[in-house]
Amino acid sequence: MSKELEIHEVTREFLSGFADEKWKLIGESTWTLESEDGKEYVVFSDLGFEGAEDSSMEMALYKENDQTYVLQQEVDDGVISFRLIVPPYKDEYFNPRDSWNGVVYGPDGRMETNRNVKGLPKRIDMDKTVELFLKQVIEKDFSKPVLVRA
Repeated sequence: MSKELEIHEVTREFLSGFADEKWKLIGESTWTLESEDGKEYVVFSDLGFEGAEDSSMEMALYKENDQTYVLQQEVDDGVISFRLIVPPYKDEYFNPRDSWNGVVYGPDGRMETNRNVKGLPKRIDMDKTVELFLKQVIEKDFSKPVLVRA
């Protein structure tokens, strides 16, 4: 079995643990899960593996009115870290590192230092926020993710 096919199977197995319906493959390494009304959806992307201990995955919750919440997982030398991107509030901010519009919370839960957005916490508890985000996907809950203040 080729490494690319192995990765594909591992990802499919990972996704089968989420939600009561099957994810649909919509690209080479991208899957989607739609809400019942088809207006909101989650997209999971396996952004590639560089080696046995390095990988990058992204789960994006698309809401109506072009609001997107993005959870990124990076594994570097066996160390897992998360980043969370949430929609901008009352302004537009394009984040060139991630190619997303929104405010970024880093692995330590802190909002990027150049941001001061009214209505958003400066720091979140990343572990609890990630846990709630994934729980929403498991339950096919397409509501706005909860940011747990640190």
